[in-house]
Amino acid sequence: MVIMKCFRWIYGQEFLRQGVQFLTGTLFLSILLMARNEADASPPELRGGSTTLEFDQLRPGDLIYIHLRGRVGDAIEETTGSPANHMGIVAGARTDESGASGEQASHRTERAGLHTSGVANREAPPAMPERESGGCGLTVIHSYAQVREEPLERFLTRGDGRYSVNRPDFECARIQDQFVAAARTMIGLPYDRKYRIDNDSIYCSELIYRAFLDGPSLIPVPLEPMDFTGLSPEAMEAWERFFDGDIPQGHPGIAPGDYLETTRFAPIHDGLSTVNSN
Repeated sequence: MVIMKCFRWIYGQEFLRQGVQFLTGTLFLSILLMARNEADASPPELRGGSTTLEFDQLRPGDLIYIHLRGRVGDAIEETTGSPANHMGIVAGARTDESGASGEQASHRTERAGLHTSGVANREAPPAMPERESGGCGLTVIHSYAQVREEPLERFLTRGDGRYSVNRPDFECARIQDQFVAAARTMIGLPYDRKYRIDNDSIYCSELIYRAFLDGPSLIPVPLEPMDFTGLSPEAMEAWERFFDGDIPQGHPGIAPGDYLETTRFAPIHDGLSTVNSN
């Protein structure tokens, strides 16, 4: 009873009441900050489809697929029958000489032996500026306007929010490293708007094909003749514009769906299967 009377008296004093309110608010804010810090300490997640994938489940060498919006993206989907219309290679944070001199880049190119499909003695790609990895420390190497390496988070924003991941069965870490290193030697090469395998420009799934061949000398998914027949008028119009009238019908090529659907790679995450249902 005495304690209650003392508390009422203290709270009745204006300056003491303000002090109690300040301490109560400070305590509440501290609890909120502690809860937020605990949440931030948990691993970041990729969200897509009906499940989540934590960043630390990804490894360098994993292949990641997204669905680009737009007429050409829709045309790729219709032509290949796959919701995956763009792809890249998951890599770790940059540890090589990005932004290196032309001579250093040339040495990297020679080590990788870039001679795919009759292209010999390719000139080294132009030196690229330093690229920072994202908050998770992972990057993606892909061909979008040109071959580039960018944070995983930025790569995912290029799509519609969905993505899939599968993992090649590398026999050892050395082969995995060769695959990623070969992809990095192509950074700076322009995007291939002709979809030809015999030139010095690279489209997205061609990058993966060349990285397998030029690095560990593997062809897990072979080239097949491209078929642009039997498409809707909208898809054909998109291709006519994209190729400037020179559609590579029957030329050897490869698509993101070919890599996504192969049984030779282990599925890690599937978020693209819901593309057509939304």
